[in-house]
Amino acid sequence: MEKEFLDAMAGSMSPLTLAAKWKDHELLDILSWLSEKLSLLIKANQASFELPDNWLPLAQSTATDMYILLDKANELRAKVKRGANPNRQLVVEALLLSCSEVFSR
Repeated sequence: MEKEFLDAMAGSMSPLTLAAKWKDHELLDILSWLSEKLSLLIKANQASFELPDNWLPLAQSTATDMYILLDKANELRAKVKRGANPNRQLVVEALLLSCSEVFSR
């Protein structure tokens, strides 16, 4: 998941293509993974938290935008845990498009 995500955020793959590639992953797993990565990026942005080199460009985005993404992912994750059944493809596409917007600035 990691390499594909980084490729999409670097612009070498469309976020929609990435969403299609992730079709076999459970929505909760995607949301949990994304929440974890966003949390690490925020820590690296706000403090001296070490990240692998390939993640450093993403950590340069504004913390406010990353917090908004994290809130979206966590809110969706909580809803899914409570039994909500959103359209998986649309949720993943929307989140990845939002990530792409934030990380391409």
